[in-house]
Amino acid sequence: MSKELKEIKERAAKATPGEWRRKEDFRGDLRTVMALKEKVVVEYRYLFGKVDEANLDFIAHARTDIPYLLRRLEAAEAVAEETPMCGCENHTQLQAAWQQAKEEKP
Repeated sequence: MSKELKEIKERAAKATPGEWRRKEDFRGDLRTVMALKEKVVVEYRYLFGKVDEANLDFIAHARTDIPYLLRRLEAAEAVAEETPMCGCENHTQLQAAWQQAKEEKP
């Protein structure tokens, strides 16, 4: 596992555990992302303009999406490392793409 993936995994492990969800106040000018035990994770209050609902959805789902994606990536890496490459054009392209993805920075 790359240094970057280890750092992402560590950040995810340190974040408030459990599923997160969005919540609005009764006036509609406060948006929060809450952990299931009612701990505020993010609070966003606006006075003018519009709340970016897509960003709030992204934050709320990140708590479960990131660990899921890390598990899938670890499984894919394990398969890729155990799969013998025959040197054909397809495997050569796959290996090059895999190496490039591993070297890209977040």
